[in-house]
Amino acid sequence: MTNTKTTTMKEKIMKAVDIQNGLTSYLANEYLPKVREDRAKIVRNLNLTKIGKEGERDKLGRKQEVLFLNHVSGQKREFTKLLEEVRSMAHLELTREPEKVDALKQKLFDSRLDSLRGKIAFATNPDAALKHLNELVSLADEPALARQINEMVMQLSQGVLSQVAGSAEASKKVRHTLGSIHADLTKRSEVGEDMHEVRELLESAEQRLQHEFVRTGVLGNALMEISKDTLEYANDIERYEQVHTKRIEEVAQAVQFER
Repeated sequence: MTNTKTTTMKEKIMKAVDIQNGLTSYLANEYLPKVREDRAKIVRNLNLTKIGKEGERDKLGRKQEVLFLNHVSGQKREFTKLLEEVRSMAHLELTREPEKVDALKQKLFDSRLDSLRGKIAFATNPDAALKHLNELVSLADEPALARQINEMVMQLSQGVLSQVAGSAEASKKVRHTLGSIHADLTKRSEVGEDMHEVRELLESAEQRLQHEFVRTGVLGNALMEISKDTLEYANDIERYEQVHTKRIEEVAQAVQFER
């Protein structure tokens, strides 16, 4: 895979991060100042009675709540879209099929494979088994060959572990060596030079998708200033739309009328 694709994946993640971080800036520097000013105008309106002011504030509060959550919904959609694109790109790269091995090379590999498999299976001690297992993995110098022996190596590794089942110290040492062998095999199985980075980018995207888009732990007080429901539904706007359908429709009609 070319560096261009990993660069594109990084850029998409950074755009997603900017969108998420931008919500804090938007709330603090744009939305809340307007919320406060609009509420202050009601307080200063001498043509309204106390009851009238309460009614106007309630109506304004619903409008401010709906409009902000609508903004959050749009930002989250773009955030999610970018990260899902990263995930799709990563999956595509990680599941690419390797090139087929030359027929003669494949035949020679299979012959050597049978010999080493027997030596590993019938080794009289774990050190000898590990030596032959390492030799087997070293033979797989093309991704297709490495993938061919992946399951076999796992099975043979279990056999090696069974030889040291009675010794915790020996078992720990063997497991460490097997871990290194497996890591080597995994690297040999990769199609391209950037697979480790692709996996890291995929993990980053997955983690961000799993976490809350709106950081209520940081923005809780600011969200509460708009309304209690803003805080409650900031990360569950689908449920908000179900519970407060009428409220959303009323605000939409009012905004349309204002235009």
